[in-house]
Amino acid sequence: MPRPASRSISRPPPSGTKESTIDPLVVLGEILGTHGESLAPPQDVHLGIAQEMADQSLGDLASRHDSSSIDKDSISYESQLEQFQSLHDTIKDSDDQLAELEKRFEAFSGEIDSLASEMEVFQSRSVQIVERLDLRKKAESKLATAVRALIIPPPIVRQLVDGEISPQWRAALNYLVKCNDEIKAMEEREQRNGDKGEDNDDKASGTNTEQSSGLESEHESSADPSESSETSIPRAVKESQSQIKLLSYKVIERIRDFMTSRIRLLRTHGINSQAVQRNLLEYKQLFDYLCTNHPKLGQDLRQAYINTMRWYYSSNFARYIKSLEKLPQQVIDRSALLGDDSGTSVTKRAGGGLFSLMSSAGANHHSQGPASFQSFANIGTRMNIIESEDSSVMLASVAESSKGTRHYMETAYRSLNLALVDNGSVEFQFLTEFFGQSNEKTTAMFTEVFEPTLNHCHSFTKNHLIANSFDAYGILICIRLGQKLEFELQHRKVPALEDYLNLEFINLWPRFQAIMDAHCESLHRASTRSSSFSYAASAGSSSSESGPSTSVPHVITQKYAMLFAGILTLCPDESSTTEPVANSVVRLRNEFESFLTKISSAISDSKSRERFLHHNYALVLTILSDLQGPLAQQQQEHFKLLTDAYQA
Repeated sequence: MPRPASRSISRPPPSGTKESTIDPLVVLGEILGTHGESLAPPQDVHLGIAQEMADQSLGDLASRHDSSSIDKDSISYESQLEQFQSLHDTIKDSDDQLAELEKRFEAFSGEIDSLASEMEVFQSRSVQIVERLDLRKKAESKLATAVRALIIPPPIVRQLVDGEISPQWRAALNYLVKCNDEIKAMEEREQRNGDKGEDNDDKASGTNTEQSSGLESEHESSADPSESSETSIPRAVKESQSQIKLLSYKVIERIRDFMTSRIRLLRTHGINSQAVQRNLLEYKQLFDYLCTNHPKLGQDLRQAYINTMRWYYSSNFARYIKSLEKLPQQVIDRSALLGDDSGTSVTKRAGGGLFSLMSSAGANHHSQGPASFQSFANIGTRMNIIESEDSSVMLASVAESSKGTRHYMETAYRSLNLALVDNGSVEFQFLTEFFGQSNEKTTAMFTEVFEPTLNHCHSFTKNHLIANSFDAYGILICIRLGQKLEFELQHRKVPALEDYLNLEFINLWPRFQAIMDAHCESLHRASTRSSSFSYAASAGSSSSESGPSTSVPHVITQKYAMLFAGILTLCPDESSTTEPVANSVVRLRNEFESFLTKISSAISDSKSRERFLHHNYALVLTILSDLQGPLAQQQQEHFKLLTDAYQA
């Protein structure tokens, strides 16, 4: 910018200008920083001057004043000139520095303008780079899945081909499955895109019917879906598919060998099948992969497992049943029937009954019979097995080595069926989890596995436990055990063994009814024996202390009351009133009443006869009085009516 023309500060400014009206001293004071201070000489100076003027003449004063003022002015101007010259130099230097600073500011301003333009360029480039980066990220996100699917790392391949079957091997298989699924998804997308393009071409050809023949042929060629999908699938996908297929063949071979080795392991003597099953469940994914990629081989392996487990359970349960057959058992034969008077006492396996029956009605008979009967007919100790929470079963070695203790049938029955339920539950759960079939197919596989085993169990129950037994307690206890196991199966959600238990009930209930019928027949035969009539007649006519008395119940009444009480004790629930046992109880009760009525007819005295009946019914009522349950209450009410009817 142009600088104003410099003007010497020694010359006074022209009159009429702005500078001429400004006091130089004020300006100088502002420059020197003394603005506002008084420039007048001190008062004592004026007093001195006045005194001096009073002592001199006017001429002397005039001449002296002129000379002194000139000297003072010259001195003042010279001193001020130096100051102004110094100030001028300072201002000039400042002007030079300001000019230099102005040049620098102008250069800096130009640099800032250039930098601003460069920043604008950089900003536009940055925006472009960000846009390209976003596009690259989008493209990378779309291509990353495809790239990962197309590339299988060499360590994964080595693990699948040569590695040991382990969790790492499963992880490698997961990677292979994921790659295969992603490639299939890519194919489906390409197929859908090809179908959409075909539809668009068809629509375009329909609306533009007057197009050239070249365009029509183009649409016809693009309308072929197979050619469209074939050309749209990238070459890399095809190559990767072939590699994955080859690798999957090797994986299937490895899985087949692994499954075969585990199935063969189940045929090893003494092997724990549940340990092998747990190991198979850990590698369930392998079998699922095999079934997906080679269904026929999966079916063959499943059938091989079924056949192996069929042999496993059949052979092991057959050995266990043979051990239970060696278990010493307390056999109850026909001598345990109520009306039997064969006189045989309780025996062991070779024969004998539950009760020791007396052939004569003497005092000695009444003193020994009930004690012997009570020692074997105490249902309280036998029914404890029903309520037992012990889940253990009798070991085969224990059953084979048990020589002294005799066991009732329910001991072997419980051990066998509890072992069957436990193993069956584990097997059914394994079949459900490992093969993943529907409930119907799983039940069919379970039945195929356990069919020979269940036949062994049915045969053991039917031919060994209950075939020739007259133990009504034992059979009814077995029924209660079966019902308890049935409830346990429902709790475990294992319906496959319910048919087995139903067939067991079909075998047990008829045998129980047959035993009750045998008791009824024995009572009927006893009512026709002369010994029964002679006992009643002697009880009605004897007046001696050694003879029987009408106040003493008949020995059959005592046995009947205890047998009846034991059966009712095993029927505590409401459901017992609808079971076959309810009809058997009524039938046995009617036969017993008929027996007492027939033998009481031998007593000629009516009062003695009524007293005889009253005491017999009163004994039964007394024994039944402490029982609980709907069926027991019905019988208590019935015998209460009979007792009251013959009240003396």
